[in-house]
Formats: sequence, structure tokens, C-alpha cells
Amino acid sequence: QQPVIRLEKNVQLNDNIKWISIPAEEGNIEAGSVCSIAGWGSLAAKGKGSNHLMETDVKVMNNMECERKWGKEDFSTSQMMCVHGDGGSCDGDSGGPLVCGDTAVGVTSFGDPDRCNSLKLPEVYTKISAYLSWIKDIIKKFN
Repeated sequence: QQPVIRLEKNVQLNDNIKWISIPAEEGNIEAGSVCSIAGWGSLAAKGKGSNHLMETDVKVMNNMECERKWGKEDFSTSQMMCVHGDGGSCDGDSGGPLVCGDTAVGVTSFGDPDRCNSLKLPEVYTKISAYLSWIKDIIKKFN
């Protein structure tokens, strides 16, 4: 598991920096839901990163369909979710957000090593809701 980062001082909120929610409870996002992703990663596999933040919409894939494509060794239906779309995550986007509505529901994890936005091996995101108890335990220690 990756650590949670605690900032030295409070963030100054403005038009470009705002709070975002995380899920209130564990669960799946409905397949077909349109969500957004953002990052500075490559625009094509093996390409160079973007000089400015890119954002696009993606659709959430059925978790069992994603498990069939990746296999049980690489994909956990309880801890991961997949998306697909015309644009999407690529090299350098790992750790970026998957946002549905006004809630951060996923963190960019991995995808097809040879091709971005592959329907054969769709992009995989760590499901934030699967780690709520861990996140809450860390927050308690900070307070």
C-alpha cells in the first residue's frame, strides 16, 4: 500500500484548488457511468508526457467483464475497477484521479503496457471505496 501524504500547512483554496469528496461507503460505481480522468501522461503509448494537464471523459466498465479480460491474477473486483473511452490514461498518468460527479472514486493504476485505451486490456483504477477504513484510520492518527 502507498502512504497517505500529510501536508505541512493548509492548502489555500481558490478557483483552481478545491476540496473533493471521496465515497461515503464501499461499493461499485454503476457500469456505464460517465466519469472524468486527468493527468500529465503521454498521449500515446511510449510517447512523451503532456506539458499541460489533460482531461477526458470515460465510461465505467462492468467489473466482471474487466476481470475476464485481465484475469483473476491481475485484477481484483473488490479493489479495482476499469474504464474505457476514446481518450484515457497512459504512461505517466499513474496516481491521477478518476472522478464521478464530484467524488474521487479511483486512482489510476495500470493498463495495457503496449497500447493506451485498449479495450482488450482496459485501464485499471484502484477503487478508493475499498480503502475507506484504512484512510479513516490514517486520518484519525493525524488529528
